[in-house]
Amino acid sequence: MKNHVGVALAAGLVLGGLSTMPAHAADPAPTDVKISWKDDTFEFIRVTWTDTGAQPNRVFVRKTGSAVEKFAVHVAADGENVVDLRKDLVSEYGNTNGTLEVGVAVGTADGLTSPVAVSAAFDTFEAGTPRLVSWAGSGTSTLHVKWAAAPAGNDSTPGDPLDRSDPVRFDPRFKVAGGESKPAGPTGPATELTFTGPDAPYDFYVLSENEWFTGNPSELVHAGRTKFTASIPTWAVAGTDTVIRGTYSGPEYVGATLQARNSATSPWYAVTSYNNLTDGTFEFRVASRGTREYRVAFANIASTVGPVVWFGGYTPAVTTTTQQKAIASLAAPSAVAGSRVPAYLSVLPEVSGAAQLQRWNGSAWTVVGNVALTNGNATGIIHQTTIGATAYRYYVPAHTFNGLGVAAAYSNQFVLTTTR
Repeated sequence: MKNHVGVALAAGLVLGGLSTMPAHAADPAPTDVKISWKDDTFEFIRVTWTDTGAQPNRVFVRKTGSAVEKFAVHVAADGENVVDLRKDLVSEYGNTNGTLEVGVAVGTADGLTSPVAVSAAFDTFEAGTPRLVSWAGSGTSTLHVKWAAAPAGNDSTPGDPLDRSDPVRFDPRFKVAGGESKPAGPTGPATELTFTGPDAPYDFYVLSENEWFTGNPSELVHAGRTKFTASIPTWAVAGTDTVIRGTYSGPEYVGATLQARNSATSPWYAVTSYNNLTDGTFEFRVASRGTREYRVAFANIASTVGPVVWFGGYTPAVTTTTQQKAIASLAAPSAVAGSRVPAYLSVLPEVSGAAQLQRWNGSAWTVVGNVALTNGNATGIIHQTTIGATAYRYYVPAHTFNGLGVAAAYSNQFVLTTTR
């Protein structure tokens, strides 16, 4: 009974370019040479044939129609008419170099004693280089990538015994600089993937695979991160602008949005934005109309120049307290003692509520009385009976304006002089 011979174990494996030598006394050629994949691991090509009687055999791979053997395996006369050839050895001689065939003859290492019988010709084409179709980013490090298989090559042996109808498989991978390549998703026929990677920067690519080769990698999708700084004031006075400035680096163009929220538990909303910053700096100016938390959001960008995705993010949130601005004035700087003199108050923003008129008694501020504030305006009455100059001011407590808090403020001091 012949024994099964594998190419990795067969005694007499010959590599190199050998010419098939004609036999001195011809034996009948083997018949029915067939090739197939050994199993679904696609690591070995199984070769079978039929002999007349128990004969030693020489099994080899060569270019289709050539007489030059690329490598050979010898099977003893009592061996089984089966050889498993390692795919990696076979594929070295195929691919773009042309089609191959397996030859089987009666013979030994010393030569052949029969004509050569050959298998059907077959090709060993690789799957090719995948082509990136689109790339985009979301969240803090998630990529959405689509790709397509390489165009099919010209198959000169369509339907050969080693051809498969299964689609090309793709192996998505990622790599952090200085690290090892790791799977980004399952290997299979899918041509798109949503992949949450590590913190950028990292690179994403796709390998194509078929039964013969792992193909060349696609272009790299580089996942980078926009770097930024922001200076957000903690205090502002109503009637002036809150100015937020900063820097950024990374993409050529970047979108930045100033966001605000009314409290630590309320949702963020957009205040104003730039769609295409280009000079590495930004500045936002907004009217100071109430206390809010601010941050600057940088958008994720998919570069149209090359396969690059920039991940943005948020600057740290800062609370900018808005203080009311209070301006006081007198109807007249002097009056006769006992007169009633109006003292006007104007407040920004235009709050409604109450303010307190205060007087300096020489050692402390004392309360004269409360006055009503309506849409930022109030009028107090000073009834001064003593002769001389007395300083006054308004105190405006904290209010709420359009749902936003505004901090308390004092007005400027003003002096009323009374005479007889």
